[in-house]
Amino acid sequence: LAAAGIMDARAQDRYMITQRDDVTVIGVFDGHSPVNSPGGAEAAEAAAEHFEKLLKHAPIWGAITSGNLTALEGEYYSMFGQYQLQCESEYQKKVVKPLEKTRAELEHDIGDKLALELPQEGGTTVTLILVAGKRIHTTWVGDSEALVVRTGNNAFEHKLLTTHKHQLINAAEEARVKEAGGVTFGGAVYAQGAQGGLRVTRSLGDSALHKNDIVSSRPDFASHDIDPKDAFLVAGSDGLWDALPYAEVVGIVVKHLKGAGGAKLQGALAAARDAVLKAAHDKTPNKDDITVVLAVLNDAHELFADASTTA
Repeated sequence: LAAAGIMDARAQDRYMITQRDDVTVIGVFDGHSPVNSPGGAEAAEAAAEHFEKLLKHAPIWGAITSGNLTALEGEYYSMFGQYQLQCESEYQKKVVKPLEKTRAELEHDIGDKLALELPQEGGTTVTLILVAGKRIHTTWVGDSEALVVRTGNNAFEHKLLTTHKHQLINAAEEARVKEAGGVTFGGAVYAQGAQGGLRVTRSLGDSALHKNDIVSSRPDFASHDIDPKDAFLVAGSDGLWDALPYAEVVGIVVKHLKGAGGAKLQGALAAARDAVLKAAHDKTPNKDDITVVLAVLNDAHELFADASTTA
């Protein structure tokens, strides 16, 4: 699978591409944290390193090779949940326990009770695209998106692999957050006893906001059967999709990949990736981190045919 990715220098985003046999996993991780805190970059980096080992995890590899989608989905739920528990355990040890100790000392000194609001340590969105044979399995928390590009009626069309974003614009997500005891205001999620809010409703990390699953670590899962008309996929953090419409991203990539089959393909992928990143920056300079990953699904697709040899 030919693939190329890029992210902003010094960004809180990360991406990874890993392969085993004929199976490829692409991951996009969009970190977030309070201003001037390294927590977002650290959260994205840690998650990328963790999920890069995905194909070495025996239960997941077994589910992939057997084609058991129910088992694969269950293993993803377990892996995301266990990772979140590790984050919260570290947060308890490094943040909550020291704060509680300090509060107890202050309460003893002043003879009164003090409220405690827990600070945000940072977190990350996660979008994993697993390409195995003729199927794509996508798992995600947050708002980093991925889509497949295919030939349609005299034009290129796209289909979202991430069928919806985990944001409050999603009515089901807003209802879930409120039922769990969360408060919503200005497009962000808040939790009692936690400082600040978050604009995604699902993530990894962000331990103070995961109280009672207000912000959830449970991923969504979707599968797509690869069709001969499918040419390539695009994955990106929200910085990309907030800057450019889907159709514009598709148009830029198609322009660079047209006729670029064979030995020219990897270089054309890199050029397309760079062009998408530049276009997104031109639309929203210095506003958000941007990550772009492209991958070819069918190198025999008519898009890559050299017109001079097919005429």
